[in-house]
Amino acid sequence: MAVEQAFSRAVARASLNVSQKGCVVGQSVIMWVAEGDLPNQGEEPFRPKAGHISEVFVVFVGQHEHSLDGKGRVVLPASFREFVAERGYVTQLDGCIGMWSADGFQAVSGKWKQELDNGVISSSVFRRLIRGVQDVKLDAAGRITLPKELLEKLGFKSKVVVTGRLDRAEIWPMEVFEAEQTDADEAEFNATVRRLGL
Repeated sequence: MAVEQAFSRAVARASLNVSQKGCVVGQSVIMWVAEGDLPNQGEEPFRPKAGHISEVFVVFVGQHEHSLDGKGRVVLPASFREFVAERGYVTQLDGCIGMWSADGFQAVSGKWKQELDNGVISSSVFRRLIRGVQDVKLDAAGRITLPKELLEKLGFKSKVVVTGRLDRAEIWPMEVFEAEQTDADEAEFNATVRRLGL
């Protein structure tokens, strides 16, 4: 219920768009509600009824540049904070640090366990995945403290880029993030936009 509670707090401040198919879209969440519980188009504020949410998807979106202080603390975008207010989880990804809400990480770790049980990954890989995870908590200034060993291993300096990737956020060293943006990626993005008719 942590995500549902976070959603209740978030919608008190966010403008929501209501679709015709039971989907409520906010700044950082997509929520499917039970039939008959939808507000009218444009009606606000909308608060979910207890037990009437069928699915809630935490959605991390956007790109934000921030500074990393000497204690390894970084300010999170305001739209991300509700979902790690009580607890979040971070671990190393490919060149960056991944961050999940508590509910989001439960889903991810469940997939890891399923891969282990199905023999897709070995016990040693599974242990390494779990061993690399650390929990983080938001402070009063909207910051989280990133693990020192990850910052050193990934070459973080004073500037970081915090990006959304729907189910998680990614925290990149700015220099690495900029180096990842290639002409080939730009061409692929433009082709995808055209294909999707956006």
